[in-house]
Amino acid sequence: MVININNEKIELDNKEVQAAKTMVAKFISEVRKESFENNEPTFFFTALIIMHLMSQDAINMVCSLLGRQL
Repeated sequence: MVININNEKIELDNKEVQAAKTMVAKFISEVRKESFENNEPTFFFTALIIMHLMSQDAINMVCSLLGRQL
């Protein structure tokens, strides 16, 4: 799989992409289910936002280690 971030193409391993999608989908599904079962629908939204922020921080860290800016 090739993704384009800020006009830079990044090639990802298809097996890793599929495994990551499965893992993340399970996590998101569980958070969504639990948040609605506990009548806390805003928790689901909050979890998604925090995941986004933490993911971006991790991507930035990896890029800085590789000497790249995305």
